[in-house]
Amino acid sequence: MPLNWERHVPNITNLAEKVQKACPQWKDTRAIVALLRQCNYSVEDCVSIFTSLNDDGVLDTSEHSGRDMLRAKLEKQLVESRYQLKRMEERNKELEMDNEILQTKLQELEMENRRLKRDAERHSKYQQQIVNKKHSTSGRSIFFTPRRNLHVLKEDVNTLQTKIVSLQSAATKGMTTYRTMLDKFSSEITKLLCAYRGQSREIGEVRALYQKESLHRKLLYNEVQELRGNIRVFCRCRYDERGACALKFDASGMIVCSTGQGRRRAYDFEKIFPPNSTQEEVFQDTKATITSCVDGYNVCIIAFGQTGAGKTYTMMGSRDQPGVNIRSVKELFRICKERTKVKYSMKVSMVEVYNEAVFDLLVAPDDGHEKLQIIKKGKETVVQGLTEFEIRNMDDIMMVMQEGEQNRTVADTKMNTNSSRSHQVLMLRVEGYDRVSKTTSHGRLTLVDLAGSERISRSEATGIRLVEAASINKSLSALGQVFSSIRNNALHIPYRNSKLTFLLQPSIGGDSKVCVFVNISPLASNLAETISTLEFGQNVRQVELGQAHKHITKVI
Repeated sequence: MPLNWERHVPNITNLAEKVQKACPQWKDTRAIVALLRQCNYSVEDCVSIFTSLNDDGVLDTSEHSGRDMLRAKLEKQLVESRYQLKRMEERNKELEMDNEILQTKLQELEMENRRLKRDAERHSKYQQQIVNKKHSTSGRSIFFTPRRNLHVLKEDVNTLQTKIVSLQSAATKGMTTYRTMLDKFSSEITKLLCAYRGQSREIGEVRALYQKESLHRKLLYNEVQELRGNIRVFCRCRYDERGACALKFDASGMIVCSTGQGRRRAYDFEKIFPPNSTQEEVFQDTKATITSCVDGYNVCIIAFGQTGAGKTYTMMGSRDQPGVNIRSVKELFRICKERTKVKYSMKVSMVEVYNEAVFDLLVAPDDGHEKLQIIKKGKETVVQGLTEFEIRNMDDIMMVMQEGEQNRTVADTKMNTNSSRSHQVLMLRVEGYDRVSKTTSHGRLTLVDLAGSERISRSEATGIRLVEAASINKSLSALGQVFSSIRNNALHIPYRNSKLTFLLQPSIGGDSKVCVFVNISPLASNLAETISTLEFGQNVRQVELGQAHKHITKVI
């Protein structure tokens, strides 16, 4: 029943009034009814959760308002500082150009000065030679010396000496002027560099404060999401050397892409992994959620995206770079080994959903690849005739993984040379018997590698590939409809519209921790599919499944 209807039911109205009496500062009736629904209509639990949230400051609107004002102020300071820094950089470039021009002119003057000195020395030597020649001439030869020529030479020498003195004076004056200007510019450049360093330091501090504030807000948001049971969504962009990346990864942890006609849109997720992210980094951010199945929680990890976007690499990985599947089991073995007071057992099974039929991947096709039936037994969803192996070490799980991968349906398409044509689901049951408390925990880890969504017009699929593509798109559409129905609190959730959603009903139907990887391509040619995948991730992020619970039974 929608919240707007439910809050007018007399019994619910009475419960909401009791909560408001206990928490007079809580005025939002719709939020009270939503939390009552999450608490199974227990007034005490509702008041307790509200009090804890209020104590942590999650619901303190004044604090958020103050933080928003601080964030806006910091953003304004950051813009102003960047503008001033840009002006200073432009001024610095102008001064550097002027400095280069002055250096060039100074070098020219120094060269001219050296040339004039050489000319002066040459004329001085020439004059001295004339004088020496005059003194060395005998008395009789004096009468034969052309006096007129000697007089002209003396005048030329005097004129040259005057020019030399004048040029030397001008050169000295010019060099002094240019040196003064050079010192002045050097001093101004030094001041600008100091101011630039100060502005850079200030911008760094503002940016660090801004990122710290954003991180704090995100942590608070994640706490609220955990309490509500929201699906956590991670975005991973694959590395593709065939072209440049058409996406922008913002410093604030968002991904920006062009939506056409010059418009851009930013998408925010729990974590965004750029193309250079490693398998270890991807696993670290999901490890805490995945390994909680050891404590008795149901956990589901789903990889969604277009064909060739890196879903199988994220989930399965390679021999040298294992994916989420192998790393998850390895981490579970490590935790089980540390808890010596608890005896654990693990059982694994693997199926594929191909053309709206379920097949056991741990049975070789030669042994009879029969369709399996999914039935409901009470609240449990059971796959009849499913093979289940108990695993005790990593060698066992590696053998199971290899067997399942060999039996999975793959084919060569125009979009991907090794395209998965089916949805692969790995199911791991973990049971732990605590010898001290005499209790048994029942956890389940479901790892889903979905087949890639594809456009028939681009893949140019025909024949069998066309049938496969239609089946894949139909099941993915059914999955989107299920998430949309859950988000809108619909009375009927269409799990049976597809074998995929029927199989995943225990995992996505509530009482599970769910994480979704939206895998995207960085190429501009795939931008339409990328935007579609990002929109799917944004919608799934708003789905509330309710808070997950441990599955523990007491052994009598």
